[in-house]
Amino acid sequence: MKKNLFIIGVGGQAKMAASIAETKFNIKGFIDLNKNNSINDIKFLSKKILNLKFFIQKYKNENLFIAVGENKDRKKIYNHLKKYNFKYPNLIHKSAIIHKSVKLGMGNIIMPNVVINPQSVIMDFAIINTSSIVEHDCKISSFSSISPRATLCGNCFIDEGSFIGANTCIIQNILVGKWSVVGASSVVIKNISNQSLNFGSPSKEIKKIDSKYKVFINC
Repeated sequence: MKKNLFIIGVGGQAKMAASIAETKFNIKGFIDLNKNNSINDIKFLSKKILNLKFFIQKYKNENLFIAVGENKDRKKIYNHLKKYNFKYPNLIHKSAIIHKSVKLGMGNIIMPNVVINPQSVIMDFAIINTSSIVEHDCKISSFSSISPRATLCGNCFIDEGSFIGANTCIIQNILVGKWSVVGASSVVIKNISNQSLNFGSPSKEIKKIDSKYKVFINC
């Protein structure tokens, strides 16, 4: 029998999460953080939509997945919910290739055709997007995001909350600092500082960014 799962989010990330989860879970509904009413007839992917307050009051010990693209928003949501006894499964597409030595935390999504090679670590609530490659001995910290077709060569460290853009290549032994952004198609050949926006081939720091900086809107 499939276990029940609720998904936080009603955008693109929620669609991706549902497409992976539906093979192993019974998706009971979606939680819209902007919704004021407890529940109504409006649906998302043919499932009911609830607001978060109603969900917390009614449901206990449920499986929950935070399908929100903005890294800092995922952390904010989890910090709000962690005092409750919810469970956060990993969602892993059947086409992903993950070596048996890889360590996975909770609440991660591993999308189609991802490769994660030996001795790598994926902490909590990370997004490993379609066809990205995480080579041996890499560590991806919590609330980070690796975009489609990005490549992390061996022994890279992606610190908390960082965003790696699509088609980016990071050479071996690179550190990407906390809450930094690397733009699409960049080639990273030196370490990246905390809270910085970076882009180019080779990648260069464009500017410092603060906690108000957003990569996505409504994802």
